[in-house]
Amino acid sequence: VRASRYLGFDGDGNPTMMQTPTGVVTSLAQLTESLKAALPAAGAAGSLRKVTDDARGVWMDTGAAWVPLNKGEINALDFLKGDGTDETTAFQTMVSTGKDICFPRPPVAYGVNGTITLATSNQRFRGFGKGSLIQCLSSGFNLFAPSQDIDGIEMTHLHLYGAATSDATQQYVVFSTSSFQITNSKFLHLTISGPSAGVGFNNGILFDTNSNDNIVAHCFFERLMGTTAGHGYGVQLGSAHRNRILFNRFLGVVGAGRHGVYVGSGSSRNTVSFNQIRDFNSSLIVIYATGAQDTCLANLVTHNLLEGGSTVATEAAAVELAGDAVQNVIADNLIDGFTPHGILVSDSGQGGLCRDNVVQNNRIRNVGVTGILILGAKDTLVQSNEVSDGSQDTPDAANGITVTSSGSFGTEVADGTAVLNNRVHGSSHRFACSLNSTSPVPTNTVLRGNDLRTGTSGVLEIAGVPVGGDDVVRYSAAYSASITPVAYGYLRTQATVSASNNSNFTINAPTDPREGKELVLTIRNTSGGALGTLSFNAVFKVGASWTQPATGTSRSIQFLYDGTNWIETGRTAADVAT
Repeated sequence: VRASRYLGFDGDGNPTMMQTPTGVVTSLAQLTESLKAALPAAGAAGSLRKVTDDARGVWMDTGAAWVPLNKGEINALDFLKGDGTDETTAFQTMVSTGKDICFPRPPVAYGVNGTITLATSNQRFRGFGKGSLIQCLSSGFNLFAPSQDIDGIEMTHLHLYGAATSDATQQYVVFSTSSFQITNSKFLHLTISGPSAGVGFNNGILFDTNSNDNIVAHCFFERLMGTTAGHGYGVQLGSAHRNRILFNRFLGVVGAGRHGVYVGSGSSRNTVSFNQIRDFNSSLIVIYATGAQDTCLANLVTHNLLEGGSTVATEAAAVELAGDAVQNVIADNLIDGFTPHGILVSDSGQGGLCRDNVVQNNRIRNVGVTGILILGAKDTLVQSNEVSDGSQDTPDAANGITVTSSGSFGTEVADGTAVLNNRVHGSSHRFACSLNSTSPVPTNTVLRGNDLRTGTSGVLEIAGVPVGGDDVVRYSAAYSASITPVAYGYLRTQATVSASNNSNFTINAPTDPREGKELVLTIRNTSGGALGTLSFNAVFKVGASWTQPATGTSRSIQFLYDGTNWIETGRTAADVAT
């Protein structure tokens, strides 16, 4: 202000120095109050009025029209006292104007005691961080909920307090429904908490059926009260698509916080990335649908930092992918210290609907039980992960990577799992990798290029048999009258039979053949005398009669599978001392 003039705008909207009709610049308290409809006709350029309805605040006559100097954004303190008392009715009146709202720091808090309904698209709620506090005064309601489909709303830099103390209530911050959707909206830099330890919201944000294309980013979630189903969720998706959950922090404690992010009921093509989630009481991130729901398809869980947390549930993990889930990707996450498992991919009793998922390039350390558990899933790619120091709860009880067909839901054949180029090391796991022997045994599993360090019981276990390596597998086949070797190795298998008596025995057709595989059979004579006759199944095409080794020696014969038969490609010419 200079010489009783101030910066204003002319009739064309251009900035200019203006003067009040009296030539004196007055304070806001001295301005004449008026309803918007009662503003005088425009023409006295520079005149100011304080409008007390609609977009409350200071309006100015440009000479051609009256315009709000706050660009139509409401100041919440023009509607509310902010003294921490119940102002639900006034709050709803303010929101129902449909105007953007600015929430300055209130004297205490903007208190509400009932759901604030949202009915205007493209409405913005803007705060200034921790000081812009909206507080629920009781727990029997959700803070915000749409009363019709809304699009393009934005909530930023607000501090939100819930009032729930247990899972006896189900209080959400934002609660959409299958009837009324929220789409293309942004929830940014929100703090979702409570006034003290043990008090907060039950859940954060729910995007229900077709609440699509939203962003939740740079928010902090804590004091999510409850750990039972439907309580303690940070962000929850139910048949909602293309949402992005990015750069958030989710903090749980014992008794508060079930899941950080839950992607359920057919939610597809969502992104959960760059979040920090710690110390929740069940799986930190979940993707799950039943066979009766739509498929959870093509969700991406990547670059999250997942720390701590535990549950007594045997089939839970830092990242849990279960049920009717197809073509989801779990990649580049850092998982440290969850109990029981690091990553779980499970059929979960849905009849083979969990398939074509990818677990890739994750770093998993210090988990209570198994680093990566594939449970009855189909065509899962487990590639380039690093698993270290698993089985922390009970050393020598669990493996770094396990593929099995048996779970708490019953059985479903784990088929087509590819375990490629992973690194497993540490001193506490049982085997670096295990294909579980519980019937039905996993089928069509490919093990290649893995760096598997010896666990407390060995390197690799296939169907209960300890073996060495994956591309090239060495193992000891049990000696009996009828021996069926297994071509475990992707490229080559060396099976050693230690014959301990002079009984005749037969080598049957090997299981798990694949065209191009090599099989080397080594017969060791540990009987102390001459061995009985060795017979080969007709699938073996042997070039000449077989000579059994003398006691204390061995002989080997090598075969190549051509898609139909095992063709001899070489043998030792004489006994080899053992």
